Amino acid sequence: MVTVILVKHQFCISRIFGPKEAEYGTGVTKLLETKAWEEEEDIGKNFIESLKYVYSNNFRGKEIDALYNNNLKTVDVVSQVRSNHEYEVTDLDHYYEFFGGLSKSVEMVKGKKPVMYISDTTGERLETETVDKSINRGIRTRVLNPKWIDGMLEHKYHGVQKIAERFENILGLAATTNSVEQWIYNDLCKKYIEDEKLRERLKGNNSFAYMTIVEWMLEYNKRGYWEASKEQLEELKNVYLDIEGDIEDFQEE
Repeated sequence: MVTVILVKHQFCISRIFGPKEAEYGTGVTKLLETKAWEEEEDIGKNFIESLKYVYSNNFRGKEIDALYNNNLKTVDVVSQVRSNHEYEVTDLDHYYEFFGGLSKSVEMVKGKKPVMYISDTTGERLETETVDKSINRGIRTRVLNPKWIDGMLEHKYHGVQKIAERFENILGLAATTNSVEQWIYNDLCKKYIEDEKLRERLKGNNSFAYMTIVEWMLEYNKRGYWEASKEQLEELKNVYLDIEGDIEDFQEE
């Protein structure tokens, strides 16, 4: 009887979870990169499976059945600290991996979304904002900002590669927070697909990475996050085929 009570006490003080020993991360970014998920629930399951191992005075990376799920059921609010001016939530995959992954896991276990906030500590005063507001600012100041785009294109090859990473992060945030608004997809299409002058600059910098951008745009629609028009989809497909042809010509030379 004393042993049972002791074991229960050990479980009760176990509040730190992570991957099993010698492993790192959640695997969520890999799912997004490879497009190896069918439903948003797959992301939540992957997050839980990767981080359900207990760390405490008594356990080091021990899997205790259902303990992590029970803890997730008690979560009402998920908050992420933004502490560096250099990075918006759209700039790093860590935001959708951890903040988004945890939010989706809580939603999956509880059957309803938690309240999601970004706590911004970059100014003189702490500001807490909703995730959609934070995403909108990241989009406006980065991928839709002409000065930011010009700065990225100064870096041969790597410029468009880094831009393409933001497009992946947008899908990750859409899938884990469901807070990417329709205007974002439409404005990205206008900027990166319909603007012929910018399109040529992107292709000239890195046609392979630009093809990745187009693929992510198509993925937004395929996954149901972007309600693209027939005209937009037609333009996307034409641009994709055009880049594909340029790449084939380049490889033959």
